[in-house]
Amino acid sequence: MSGNSRHYSSLDHSRREIRLLHLHPGKLSSLISCHLSQCSLDDKPTYEALSYVWGTSINPQRIVLTRDNLFPLEGSDFAVAPNLYAALQFIRKPDAERIVWIDAICINQEDIPEREYQVALMGQIYSGAKQVLCWLGTPNDNGIVNPQGSIISADEMDDMTSLKSRFGGPNSPEVQNTKVAIRFLRTLANLGEENHLKDSPLFERVINTRRPPNEAEFTVASSYIEGFKVLVRWINSAWWDRAWTVQEARLAQDLRIVIYHVMIPFKTLLLAQHFLGLHMENCCGNEMDRLLKDQRNVLKKFLAKTVEIIPQLIAQDSPRDLGYLLRRYRVRQATDSLDKVYSLLGLSVWNHAAPLKPNYSISPEQLYVNTTMKLIEDSNSLNILQGAQSSLKRLRLPSWVHDWTIPMDGEDGFRELERDQGLYNAGGQLSKVRLCCNSELIVDGLMVGVVTSVGDICDIVKGTTFEDLIGWERLIYKHGLHPDEPYTNGQSYSDAFRSTLGGDVVCTTERILLGPGIPMRNYFRSGYKGPERRQLDESDEDLCRNWWEIVVHADESDTAPPSWYNHAASVIIPTVGNNRFYITNQGLMGIGPPGMVTGDTVFVLRGSALPYILRQVGSSHEPKPKDCHAPAEHRLKLVGSSYVHGIMDGEVLKDDTKTRVEIHLC
Repeated sequence: MSGNSRHYSSLDHSRREIRLLHLHPGKLSSLISCHLSQCSLDDKPTYEALSYVWGTSINPQRIVLTRDNLFPLEGSDFAVAPNLYAALQFIRKPDAERIVWIDAICINQEDIPEREYQVALMGQIYSGAKQVLCWLGTPNDNGIVNPQGSIISADEMDDMTSLKSRFGGPNSPEVQNTKVAIRFLRTLANLGEENHLKDSPLFERVINTRRPPNEAEFTVASSYIEGFKVLVRWINSAWWDRAWTVQEARLAQDLRIVIYHVMIPFKTLLLAQHFLGLHMENCCGNEMDRLLKDQRNVLKKFLAKTVEIIPQLIAQDSPRDLGYLLRRYRVRQATDSLDKVYSLLGLSVWNHAAPLKPNYSISPEQLYVNTTMKLIEDSNSLNILQGAQSSLKRLRLPSWVHDWTIPMDGEDGFRELERDQGLYNAGGQLSKVRLCCNSELIVDGLMVGVVTSVGDICDIVKGTTFEDLIGWERLIYKHGLHPDEPYTNGQSYSDAFRSTLGGDVVCTTERILLGPGIPMRNYFRSGYKGPERRQLDESDEDLCRNWWEIVVHADESDTAPPSWYNHAASVIIPTVGNNRFYITNQGLMGIGPPGMVTGDTVFVLRGSALPYILRQVGSSHEPKPKDCHAPAEHRLKLVGSSYVHGIMDGEVLKDDTKTRVEIHLC
């Protein structure tokens, strides 16, 4: 907060110096007093780190802060936000000093160069802390207080008789309900693989009088319902939704959740998450699907939020490139749009490019452009362009740059899902990439054709998926093509169409029978004869064709076999959902973005696994920058990524009739 700079002396960045906060002992109601010290990370100091939400700065609170443990002098008061003040109150020890790193105090927030350098060190700061305390409390909520003033581990809660409610006293139900919430988590954590949710004391059957007696709904057991409400409050804490808390939690050596004077080891939450997810997805799935909707949604949110922050020691093999991290955590919020990127730098690993460095002097628009260029350099590909285009963009960005301030990926058409990585290589190796006029991406491309027919958007939400797909097939006739006519790769148009609907992806039948969610290694391109443990055979290839016959010719008495349903759910739906089918002037078929129209062009860009739908920039609305000398026909906007059947393995690059052109993506 403004006016706090006088409390700081300079840091020696060559020694990787940081400041540590020494929180002096005191009772809960006494004045908060502390001092700062400086040390080098190279000396491996012993300290804890606080992970919390800054929250509102309205009504700031005052603490006493000095340098080097000097006696409080005039002007030693320091302003902190209310949420941090509450955290300091409750993590303070009653009889000993607590040494902790806290960004709002240990970094001079008014010194921009220092802030940039310290933010670059935050990954090392949190991974070097002996313990990370995740503060889930808020200044005004009720909570558990230990009159002795020290934090109590959840393992000791059942033995504590002197606890009291923060606002309700020792006889408040909050104390008992908090114990029940912790017992709920412990029961899940101890469930194991052999026991079942449906048989545990956590849930009970409730006969719905409006349904037949044999149709039971499940609900949280009455003995746990009030504790479940406390758990809901914890799960709904803003801490789970902030951008910075991801790396702070994932890099922790020892992660602890702190809610006023209650501390829960993250290991308890992690085990609870593991066994809850295991049983909900498998043996107890039917019962949990009939759990009361609000309760089921809470448990699903608990699963999703805890898995996002699995600590480093448990997730060493998780992807660490910045592009993946930005996609996965884009729903998380940051007050400063720059921090949507900077908050993940401590987690990211760079393979070819120099790491991106924080710079708080540039605009979010320029940072997002710079970040995209860095990711292209690091991956030596244009694959980061997938999902960039969106009608929801808040910032004034080029079409090829993601707006990381929006919580969802772009409406970008066909996409390389996690299952598909490495299955396609339409554009070969990257040959040219540079930035023009700070906004235009210059790349090499080859035009595949012009879009002449476009189908309706496949709406999987309204349940008209298969009707939409049948409408797509009719476009082949309307385009003057015959289903038995040979496609460019030798297939009939009928077979090529069915392959297109799945992105030419096949899964082994033995794995398809296991249901959706199949690991990536079990997906193959049709015709695959590689060295995997299980190669595709004729029955696997038949599956790609036969499921469509059932859709087209089935009557109400027909029952689709499990292999058809799972193939549609695992392969077809993720490919066609919210996308369009199209045909080019050369008769090529593809899957593209919902925003595409006839007259758009299909390009293969060098260095991208997928083709792209591009559109000429309108000169009247988007004038050309003064320094741009590209011909108008080469200045194009990205509409979205695409699948084009028959050219996904670099066929266009080998076609002598195609001319390589320099494209300016605007």
